[in-house]
Amino acid sequence: RASGGEPVLFPSEARTLFHEFGHALHSVLSSSKYHYLSGTRAELDFIEVPSTLFEKFAFHPKVVETFARHVETGEALPLRLLETWVRGEERFKALGMKAQIACAMSDQIAHHDWGLGTDGRDISEIFIGETARHALIPHAPKTLPQCRFAPIVHYGSYYYTYIYAECISSALFHDLFRENPLSREGGQVARTLLANAGARDPARLLHEAGGGYVRPASAREGPAGGKGAIPNLEKFIL
Repeated sequence: RASGGEPVLFPSEARTLFHEFGHALHSVLSSSKYHYLSGTRAELDFIEVPSTLFEKFAFHPKVVETFARHVETGEALPLRLLETWVRGEERFKALGMKAQIACAMSDQIAHHDWGLGTDGRDISEIFIGETARHALIPHAPKTLPQCRFAPIVHYGSYYYTYIYAECISSALFHDLFRENPLSREGGQVARTLLANAGARDPARLLHEAGGGYVRPASAREGPAGGKGAIPNLEKFIL
């Protein structure tokens, strides 16, 4: 709330609202026969795609003008202010992605034995090592990086899915909604993706959506048979 007690929606809160709304729509639009395969009970490689996709609507000018208004005058948010904020957010986006990679790799090493091996290191040493290897901002001495990373407990080796989802949802938004976020045609493609939830292989659904959003997993990258939804990085719009 503002100092006068009036309601205020900050940009970070707007992003969170749209993110969680994406999860809600995933459940609401699900038409799977079995409850266990509905909504967010989908492949882990896919469950963050709807949420990260809807985040991107929060700052599209054509969407912002429908809800972002001055609490007293009703005046729409000036476009220049929105553009300034978006530019600031995007300026260091690659830096943030590298930090996400460091977190995802730490999560993988801590929970899996894929030849990565902990070599007797504790969780702090793993995080410090992966931060040095992948991130640009170094670890702050005498701090415990894992203490600010709750997903190390809640996700248990699956934090990488946020990076996968960002790749796929960025490409989807670019192709379907960049010019018109209220596109009925784009909305129908998104609805089809959400409706099937865990009832169908998300890699096949994304393939049917067109655009080359994913590529088949190799035997090295995925389980036996090479199943999985691997983002096509050639389509990745950071």
